[in-house]
Amino acid sequence: MKTKEKSRPDGGCFAWTIVAASFMVSFLQDGFRDSFGLILPSICNHFHVGRAEASFTNSIMVFLTLGSGPLAAYMVKKMGHRLTTIIGVVMAAVGLIIAGLYIQMTMDHHHPSNTTVHGSYSETPKGSVDHLEIIAGPVPNILVLHISIGVLTGLGFGLMYLPAMDIVKVYFDSNLGLANGIAAAGSGFGQFIMAPTINLVEEHLGLDGTMFVLAGVVSCSLVFGLMYSVPEVTEDHQDVEEKEDKESVAELLLSMFKSVPMMCLLISHFLLHLGIFVTFTFYSDRAAMFGISRNNSTALLSIMGVSNFLGRIIFGKLLDQFRSRSFLMVTCVLLLNGISVLVSQYLTSFVGQAIISSVFGATFGAYITSLIVIISMLVDDITFPFGICLFIFALASLIGPTSVGYLYDVYGSYMPGFVVVGVLAILGAAFLPLAWWAGQRRKVNQRKEKC
Repeated sequence: MKTKEKSRPDGGCFAWTIVAASFMVSFLQDGFRDSFGLILPSICNHFHVGRAEASFTNSIMVFLTLGSGPLAAYMVKKMGHRLTTIIGVVMAAVGLIIAGLYIQMTMDHHHPSNTTVHGSYSETPKGSVDHLEIIAGPVPNILVLHISIGVLTGLGFGLMYLPAMDIVKVYFDSNLGLANGIAAAGSGFGQFIMAPTINLVEEHLGLDGTMFVLAGVVSCSLVFGLMYSVPEVTEDHQDVEEKEDKESVAELLLSMFKSVPMMCLLISHFLLHLGIFVTFTFYSDRAAMFGISRNNSTALLSIMGVSNFLGRIIFGKLLDQFRSRSFLMVTCVLLLNGISVLVSQYLTSFVGQAIISSVFGATFGAYITSLIVIISMLVDDITFPFGICLFIFALASLIGPTSVGYLYDVYGSYMPGFVVVGVLAILGAAFLPLAWWAGQRRKVNQRKEKC
């Protein structure tokens, strides 16, 4: 039986101010994360590594952004949304600054003209003077980028991401879909703005300058994180929260993994995000392989960002109007998303890729908007379940891009990787109706037990 609590504001000036703050945090953080593929070639060139090793930095960053969900959920419960976000902003900015400084320090290192780069080492004709110079030279180590951007910035982003999404649920109920859609739309708008910005900054300031600029941009999230505030709860609800705090995290996790609907949902999330993260990581680089110019590749990411932005807001409103059909609507969206990943490998023209960018961006945005709504239809308290879902996303972010990057290095083509993750994404969409069916069956059994 649910405990009676103070009704949520479900609107009002301050509630929408919180949505605006959440929007800006998503804008600043996700804009960089989803545009990382633009600097992938520069990282490969500077650190003399292949696509798999270079993309591993992004995989670590995304893994910790999402994988730190349980930790972020615990910190939100203990420290609040505001302080958790501030700690995250500082960590993310410091990681980017360290990366920029290291790249700047190793800028003078270069391979001679008769050197061929393979992976993270170099070869020259045996016995040549250049060969001896390279062995003794200060070769840039990609491990530094893995730690600075991957670990520090990734963990910092994780402490920013969950509070930005979780706090919206505190202020909205019947308008939750729209509010969450607007808050999450910061991601799509961020990609629209950040993709051409990163492209422009890198052209003029180089890879190191780009890191410093991004550190400054991410630091702006401090202002918006300070706006987070949770409304007071009634005495009854306070008692419930104190009781929940006494429960161990292990017990919460155990109850989640015993839930068939949640397990189906987690499997669906994992398979879908294999395709999602592969697309974000390699989309612009693959476009270059199709003969599309760098400026047009940047335009494709901007198109994806705009459709992502619109998809989140429009679908959020639809979820509010047709809440009872949420699972059916989201299943259709996920099928389209998986199909777009699969078909994208065969439409190699700019127009074809632009169409795919629009479909993928819109369906991805709609999917992200639905997360809070779908989880709240399966469980009462979404904070820890949402954290676990983020951890599952993280596993996909680590496995997907790294595997596809490896396949590219082996076969010299993105075809095998994109086809595999596209098929798996479609399979993942099929698991969502199973989650709904299991949830309905559980409700029926609970009613029988009460009778």
